[in-house]
Amino acid sequence: MKSGYSACLGVVVSLLLAASSLAGEAGGRFTVDGARAGEIAPTHAAALEVRDSSNPRRKVIEIILSSAPIDTAAALEALHPHTHVINQPALMDNDYVLLWLAPDGSVTANATFGKTMTQYMEQSGAAVRATLESQTPERVAGSFVSQRPTRALSGENYAFDLRFDAKVARLPPGRTLKKGGEAPGKAFLAMLAVAKKKQWPALKTQLTPKVLGMFEASYRTPKENADYALDILKAWLPSGSLKITGGEVRDDIADLEIEGDMFPGTRALYLARMRQSGSAWLFDGATQVGMLR
Repeated sequence: MKSGYSACLGVVVSLLLAASSLAGEAGGRFTVDGARAGEIAPTHAAALEVRDSSNPRRKVIEIILSSAPIDTAAALEALHPHTHVINQPALMDNDYVLLWLAPDGSVTANATFGKTMTQYMEQSGAAVRATLESQTPERVAGSFVSQRPTRALSGENYAFDLRFDAKVARLPPGRTLKKGGEAPGKAFLAMLAVAKKKQWPALKTQLTPKVLGMFEASYRTPKENADYALDILKAWLPSGSLKITGGEVRDDIADLEIEGDMFPGTRALYLARMRQSGSAWLFDGATQVGMLR
C-alpha cells in the first residue's frame, strides 16, 4: 500500500508531466553581427490564432519563441491577443522572435531585442526557408532557417536558424453575427449615440465595470468624465462613420467587426467587445486590428 507521501508525490509528478507535455519547445538561434552584434536563443514556444495585421479579415497562427513561457490562455481572453502577448512579462524586457504562419504555409518573422527594441523582419522565400513538419489545427512544428545572411540597411548581417514545436491555442468557434451585429450591435450603437451627446449618467449604465473604471474618476466632474470617455472612444474606434459588418458570439461575449476610416482614405478593421449582463449588452472595449486592403 502506498504511503500518503508517495501518493501525493505521484500526483505532483503526474501533473508536472502533463504540464510539460503541453509546453512548446524552441531551439536554435537568431544572430546579428557588426556593431549591433547579439543573438536570441529561445527555449520556449507557444502558438495561438490571431488576426493577420496586414489582412485582418484573415486569421493566422502566431508562434512566439522566447526564453520564458507565454500565457496563451490569458492572451486568448483579450480582445487583441497579439497585443496582450507582447505586453506579457516574458516579452516586455526580453529578446524574442515572433513568427506568423499563413494558411498557405508562408512564414513572416520579427526578431526583437527587448532593451533597444531593435527589430529584424524576414519572410520565407529565397533567403529563408520555412520547413513545416506539422501544420494542423492542433499543432505546428518546423524550422525557419536562412539560406544566407541578410544585410540590413544599417550595415550588419543577420541570420535565422530556429526550430519550434507547439500546440496551437485557439478559442472555440462561436455563433456568427449578421451584418449590423444583431442585439449586441444595436447596444453598441446606442452607447455611441449617448457618448456623442455626452450624457454621462446614461452612458455609465451602458458600460461594463472594467470600462467604467477607466472612464470615470472621482476628481473629474460628470462633464469632464463624459469628455474623457468620448476622447478614448475616438482613439479606439474609426474616425467618422462606421459600419458593423458582423462578428461572433461566445457565451456572454460578442465581438463586433467594424469597418471605418483610420484616417481619410485609409480603411481599417476594428473590434468592439460587448458583454451580456442580464438582458442587456454592455460595452467592454474596442481596438483596431489592421488596415483593410
